[in-house]
Amino acid sequence: MEDVISLEEYTHLSNIYFLAVSVVCFVLYLFFEFLFGFYVPCKSILIIDVAHCAFSVKVLGFRRSYASFLSCLIWLLMFRGLQGLMPSIRLYRRNRDLLAEHKAQMGKKAH
Repeated sequence: MEDVISLEEYTHLSNIYFLAVSVVCFVLYLFFEFLFGFYVPCKSILIIDVAHCAFSVKVLGFRRSYASFLSCLIWLLMFRGLQGLMPSIRLYRRNRDLLAEHKAQMGKKAH
């Protein structure tokens, strides 16, 4: 006979797994600069997580969906952080390019 789990158990397990993945992604986001290009996938994952959270509340109820709420909060923090950080990164890159161009022009004038 097969080992069958109920929908509630499956939903709770998926919430826990998704929370673990969210925590790992958040730690990577905090400590590694290369994830600044993660804005568009983060938005998509946030939308998926909100839908998953709604499904979890429907299946498990409000109190037992804590892992899904935490996961949603983590992705929202990353999304909002990236949203605020993107203009700063654009300004930094533009200023870096302008400075390099200015140094190149000053080098030409010196010769």
